[in-house]
Amino acid sequence: MADRQAHLKHRARQVNRLRWVRKYRNVARGEGNADRWTALRYVLTDPELDTYSYELANSAELAAELVAIIGQDAERILALFDEAEGDPVLAARIRRGTRGDLAVKRRPDIGRHLVTYAIVRSLKPPAVLEIGVRFGLGSLVILRALERNRDEGGPDGTLVSVDIDPFAGSMVDPSTANWSFTAGPSPDVLPRAVGDHRIGLVICDSIPQPWATTAEVRVALERAAEPLVVMQSGWNMVLPDICDAAGVEWRRIVEQPTRHIGAGRQAFLARFDSPSEVNRALAVIERAPNGMRG
Repeated sequence: MADRQAHLKHRARQVNRLRWVRKYRNVARGEGNADRWTALRYVLTDPELDTYSYELANSAELAAELVAIIGQDAERILALFDEAEGDPVLAARIRRGTRGDLAVKRRPDIGRHLVTYAIVRSLKPPAVLEIGVRFGLGSLVILRALERNRDEGGPDGTLVSVDIDPFAGSMVDPSTANWSFTAGPSPDVLPRAVGDHRIGLVICDSIPQPWATTAEVRVALERAAEPLVVMQSGWNMVLPDICDAAGVEWRRIVEQPTRHIGAGRQAFLARFDSPSEVNRALAVIERAPNGMRG
């Protein structure tokens, strides 16, 4: 039954461009900064109903917030943003991944994924855990960052992707090296999906329920590399609550799209540099067996 529902949802996304009423309602919320013609073009032709792709309008602000997390100066972080946006190999893979799929833009902007790209390029993690994949645009960006690290003599990094939707990640070639995809509820499948990998970055972007986010953060902490960066979408306060109780610093970032009908993503970031920080955070989670309140 669940597989049939997933298949029907996958088929339904192919006509998202025709969901004019739903898209008009998205515009009517007034969350973005699009001009009239950009909004009209969105309603008439855009396939994205949520989880928008966009160009960033506040790159410098985000770079300043990332300095404490990744240990690079803002100028270097902005250079990494430019590296990703100007990468012809990545651009070609995105075009190939969107070809023939009516549910996705032909050339989606990658602004939503520049922060994760800069983290991967700077910290060179042995493995990245991506929880919440959607079509796989973020996966392609992370895989390219890992590939560049390898080309520069860095670790042979792996991307572990998890999503409840078995059709997620459609933009990524299933035979791609150093990538695994597991379908299922994250609290159920994460231990199997992660296996023996040591996680240097986890992106928690699946469902907003605090108990699920708590389970996701816990798995990453239990398999943490040094350092571990946790990035959590800002729909609950699980990560800040854990960090406050464990004495670990955290940051909040807010992305501002350029001429878009939607608001940018809000996310929380924290860096765990030592086993003692990881153990304190795990102890906080142990004291909340049913999950943080968030």
